[in-house]
Amino acid sequence: MPGTDPSTRSRPPSVSSGHAGRPPAPPHSHETAVRSRRKAGRPAITLAAYWILLFAATHYPRVELRGLPQQSDKWVHFLAYALLAWLFWRWWRGSGRANAGMVTIVVLSAYAAIDEWTQGFVGRGTDSADWLADVAGVCAVVGLLECRRWRAGRADRMRSGADDAGGRAGANRD
Repeated sequence: MPGTDPSTRSRPPSVSSGHAGRPPAPPHSHETAVRSRRKAGRPAITLAAYWILLFAATHYPRVELRGLPQQSDKWVHFLAYALLAWLFWRWWRGSGRANAGMVTIVVLSAYAAIDEWTQGFVGRGTDSADWLADVAGVCAVVGLLECRRWRAGRADRMRSGADDAGGRAGANRD
C-alpha cells in the first residue's frame, strides 16, 4: 500500500520478531519456570534417593541395634516405611494423579514383600512380622494423609457454600 511504512504496522505477538507490537515478556519468566521445574522435581528426587537408601540398608548384612529390646526393629521397619509412604504419596499427588492412597498402599505393600523376600539372597533372614510392620507404617501414614486431605476438601466445600446435604447451600437440617 502506498504511504504505509511496513515497519510501523503492528504484528500479532505470535509472528512478532521481538520488535514493536510484541508484548514484553514477564520479568524473570525463564528463571521462574526453571525454579518451578526444580521445585516440582524435588519430591521425585527425594523419593528416589530415600528409596535407594532404604533398599541398601535392608540388603546390607545384618546390623545389630545394641541396647534396644529384641523386637524393637519392628519400630524401625514401621518408621522407615512410614517415611517412604509419605514421600511416595506426596510425589503421586503432586503429579496430579488420582487415588494416591490406594496406589501408595498397593505399590509399597508389594515392594515390602519383594524387599523381605530378596533379603534372603544376601544372607539376611526374611520375616513376615517385618513385612507386617512395613505395611502398618504405610497404612498409618496413608490413613493420616487421606484423612487430612478429606478434611481440607470438606473445609473448602463448606467455605464455598456447599454442604454435605447434596451440595445445597443453606439446606434446612431441622
